[in-house]
Amino acid sequence: MASSHNTLGRMTDMLFEELERLNAVDVTDGDALAAEVERSRAMQGMAKEINASAKSQLDAAQFRAEWAGARQAAVPKVLGTGE
Repeated sequence: MASSHNTLGRMTDMLFEELERLNAVDVTDGDALAAEVERSRAMQGMAKEINASAKSQLDAAQFRAEWAGARQAAVPKVLGTGE
């Protein structure tokens, strides 16, 4: 279950924060650069999994809306709708 701060919007913010960290790394410090690149790759992999999970949740909500009626279909919490 997603908490209120675990949303796709927050994930996007975190990815942009990582881009800023990558941009700020001293490229002459090979170890620091390598560590930050590895961190970025890990974050990218997790982001892909989170997006795939959110898409599955949205697909399920759309399916439920089509079969049960739109009033009974809840928007997945990970989409950050506050429900």
